[in-house]
Amino acid sequence: MKRNIRTAIIAIVAIIVAAVAFATGLLDWKKVQWRAERAVNAVQSEFDRAGSKPVRPAHNRAAAQKCRENLALIEGAKRRVADEKRIPGGGGVSWEEIGAELKKRGIKSIPRCPSGGTYTLMPTGMNVKCSVGANNTPSREDDHIYLD
Repeated sequence: MKRNIRTAIIAIVAIIVAAVAFATGLLDWKKVQWRAERAVNAVQSEFDRAGSKPVRPAHNRAAAQKCRENLALIEGAKRRVADEKRIPGGGGVSWEEIGAELKKRGIKSIPRCPSGGTYTLMPTGMNVKCSVGANNTPSREDDHIYLD
């Protein structure tokens, strides 16, 4: 019982400290959101790697370009759905809604990564991701990332 109370008090104090840090400008919401997005992507990548199909490296520039085009199509559809349905930042859009939006634009099915990567819809305000991602080279031309 005492342990639960102690844990609750620690959680409340942590929330208060975070609120004060945001209110006083010691913490920047954009940086915190960016770090959270990176953490989510890292976890997602680990789950993707643990799957039965290995993620292939992004050395093929043509495939990477097509992947970026696909990501742009999906992100555009996600934003249109979010705008139409007035979904706030951090809210979710489903793959079914994306598919319906793309069909309105004459695209018959949700595009797939040509390198076998998996697309992940992120909450509104965060860009759609490909599990192939970046390969840590100076050039972005061979990266499977959405370039805003």
